[in-house]
Amino acid sequence: MFKNSINLKYSFFILVFAMFVFACGKDDDEEPVSTAPVVNSFGPSPALRGGDLRFIGVNLDKVTAIVLPNNLEITSFKSKSSEQVVI
Repeated sequence: MFKNSINLKYSFFILVFAMFVFACGKDDDEEPVSTAPVVNSFGPSPALRGGDLRFIGVNLDKVTAIVLPNNLEITSFKSKSSEQVVI
């Protein structure tokens, strides 16, 4: 009876140790870092004629052109940074 309880305890500790070892693997939940431009918001909407239109997002310094409705392509910006483009 005493030997069986010791073997049961060792088996339990080995099982718990194995669970910790396999649980400590690398997490795949992390998103890969993207270098693509992403627009989170823009405005004001509606924009007044002659007013500024702002695009807010990430990696916007890589933007070379913005295409507005009616295929109006804007390539010159009032200001441009990695987080904001103003036309």
